Amino acid sequence: VCSSDLYPVPVVGVVRPRRAGHLVLSVPSICVCSTTVVDSIVEYVASGVIAQVFCDRFSAASQQSYRIPSEAEWEYACRPGSLSRYSCGDIIDPTRAAGPVQVGAFTPNSFGLYDMHGNVREWTADLWHDSYDLTPQDGRPALDGHSSMRIVRGGGWRDSAPMLRSAARMRATRSIRVDVIGFRVARSVG
Repeated sequence: VCSSDLYPVPVVGVVRPRRAGHLVLSVPSICVCSTTVVDSIVEYVASGVIAQVFCDRFSAASQQSYRIPSEAEWEYACRPGSLSRYSCGDIIDPTRAAGPVQVGAFTPNSFGLYDMHGNVREWTADLWHDSYDLTPQDGRPALDGHSSMRIVRGGGWRDSAPMLRSAARMRATRSIRVDVIGFRVARSVG
C-alpha cells in the first residue's frame, strides 16, 4: 500500500547529528556485525521487530547509539538537498526495479550512501500516517498513527520505478518479514 503524493515535499529540520550506513546488505546476504565496519553494515532483510532488536543489541555491544532512522532522516539522507524524483536525478536505471542487484552496484548519492532506491524497502521508526500532518518538524519519528504499521521507504526490487522515488511512502506491519523489506541504521553522534 502506498501514498502516491510526490509533492509537496515536507520541509523538516533534522537537527540531531547522526551518521547513516553507507551500504545495503540485501537478498541473500547475511549480516555479520563488527564494530570496526559498522558504517558499511547497514541493511539486512528483516521484520521491523528484528530491526529494532538488532539496533538495541548493537548499541549495547558497541556502547554507541544505533537506531532505525525517522522517515524525515531517511528522506534527508536520500535526497542530499535535491528535489528531484530520485537521489540521482529525475530518471532512474530500470534495473533497480528488475530484481536484486549487487550491493553498491550503482553510484552513491552525494552523501556517499548506496542503494537508497531499489534492492529492499527500508524500515523507518515512524508509525504509519496518511499525510505529513503528524510528522514532527524537527526530524523525530512520528509516534502518532497506526500502532502496528511502520513507514517503509526506498522501494524494493519488486517495485516499479515510481515506487522507488525519494518521496514514495509505503506501509508494512512491523512483524512482517519479506525479502523486499530491510533496514538501514543511523548512529546518533554528539
